[in-house]
Amino acid sequence: MTTEPKPRITLLYIGCREGERGKPLHHLWHDLTGISNDGTPLKDDPERQQFYGSKKKGHTTKNLTVASPGAIYSFERSENGVYGSTGQYLGRWACEDDVLKWTAEHNAIDRAAELAARAKKANQDHLDWETLEPFRKAYHGRLNYKQQQMLLAQVLQYITKYKGDEE
Repeated sequence: MTTEPKPRITLLYIGCREGERGKPLHHLWHDLTGISNDGTPLKDDPERQQFYGSKKKGHTTKNLTVASPGAIYSFERSENGVYGSTGQYLGRWACEDDVLKWTAEHNAIDRAAELAARAKKANQDHLDWETLEPFRKAYHGRLNYKQQQMLLAQVLQYITKYKGDEE
């Protein structure tokens, strides 16, 4: 019994791209079917472009394979795209100007997303202290011991509720 080879598609990795705000980055691939890799610039054809990768929350997403902009891979086709585990490296895109542009865009977008995630985390820590500032001022004011303890209990209750809402 012979098994027919499954149909394959040749894809060029362009790089990550921004999606909607708060959504993970997308990985842009370009279908190279019928396109020769002769060093001429790639014509922008949105019909040949497809986003692949998992849609997990966070600034990064899982790409089909470990790839840098300009990498060419062959994948087995599936009903809704490709099977990521079937990737075979075929080489690099010959037009260095294209690859340089894609690499710069990819690095800028990825770095901006990373910095935004860090800023959000740092701002969240700052926000907790900023929100608690009125409690701090009141606590260090002229409160007797019983009032300080009641205020401390309210602060702890607030922190517990606030942190529980984030998760």
